[in-house]
Amino acid sequence: KNQSERSWPTPQLGAMAIRCAQVSAILLLLASPVSMAHTLRATAERAAPPAPVGTAPAVGKDGAYDSKDNACSACKFAATGSCA
Repeated sequence: KNQSERSWPTPQLGAMAIRCAQVSAILLLLASPVSMAHTLRATAERAAPPAPVGTAPAVGKDGAYDSKDNACSACKFAATGSCA
């Protein structure tokens, strides 16, 4: 047969179509969890941050805390009042 008499699809095109379908299916499966995670994050209700524990100590004249206990209290106050 000459090239104009060949019937379609040729074996090469059939294999290429199967490979293309496989790659498309894999990409679709990989993209689905990402889009689902984004949707879940976007629809989730955000809670208010927790109340901080203790009180924030005053900062000294030099911009530092006057004692180690005050510095630790400031850190605890900041950390417990944050969702981060």
